[in-house]
Amino acid sequence: HVDFLAAVNPRRFAEIYASALTLEPSQTVESMQQAVQQLIPSFSPRVTITGSGRPGLQLDLWDRERDLKAVLQRILETPNQLAEEAKKPLALVYDGFEDLLANAEQSLLDEFARSIRQHRNVAHFFILRKESSAHAVFGTNRTPFYRMAEAVVLEPVPVSAWVDGLTPQFEAADAKIPPELLERAIDTAGGIPWAVQMLCQALVPAIREAGKATEAELQLALAEVLESHHYGYRAVWDPLSLTQRNLVLAVAQGFTERLHSQRMVFDLGLGSPSSVSKNLKSLVDREILRKDGHAVSFIDPYFGLWLRRRMT
Repeated sequence: HVDFLAAVNPRRFAEIYASALTLEPSQTVESMQQAVQQLIPSFSPRVTITGSGRPGLQLDLWDRERDLKAVLQRILETPNQLAEEAKKPLALVYDGFEDLLANAEQSLLDEFARSIRQHRNVAHFFILRKESSAHAVFGTNRTPFYRMAEAVVLEPVPVSAWVDGLTPQFEAADAKIPPELLERAIDTAGGIPWAVQMLCQALVPAIREAGKATEAELQLALAEVLESHHYGYRAVWDPLSLTQRNLVLAVAQGFTERLHSQRMVFDLGLGSPSSVSKNLKSLVDREILRKDGHAVSFIDPYFGLWLRRRMT
């Protein structure tokens, strides 16, 4: 599992990718250090403890930037080598892939894509938040990842499965959390995989710093997530017409059905029933809202929460 959320430059990309390739749940810091030195024998990376409580790497390359390209090439070749040594397939899951696309230099993306195409017996899974992003990345011949993957839409995961899987991870990060609070966090994120992960990533340090896990820590973590998306949500909100804004505000307030009724249209300022139909189609096409039968909801659950906080 490789989380590219913090891969804001080539050095951080190298640290994050190398950390994922050398870290196993059962490994100690010392064994990770040995694995890293085998991976990059010409360097002596420092193994540190990250905010999540897991080991991570720091590559001291500030004075050796000329060597970064060679280090990156070595790291990018490693998945193929690991699969060959193990004589079995290797699976890599890339999280925060949209953040990497937004932050990385084009030369790094080109090199990353080139290395993936050369891998044999290695499966690559890219996690993106929106289906349209997947089509733009893998379905457009202007990107280096063209035809590298097919889009699969993940359905929300049952709460019980989340609790069973996440509870040990919170405990391993020294951030023990009561099941009921974890269920609240999952419900807040709508059970959507990327949204649950994002909130939990903010919740772990909040619990560790406070030394407890209560509703206050959950709200603090949620506020951090919403703040991190503020400018992105403004970019979604600002171009909307008045009736489109009223429609998404209505959904944010919990009005998710019978939006075409005369009373709803009048009370919520939705224009007319035909305006509702037109605006719904536009907002669904732009992947702001989704329709499930007669019910309407946000594709990004945090956008609805961001709107509700702006209304109070």
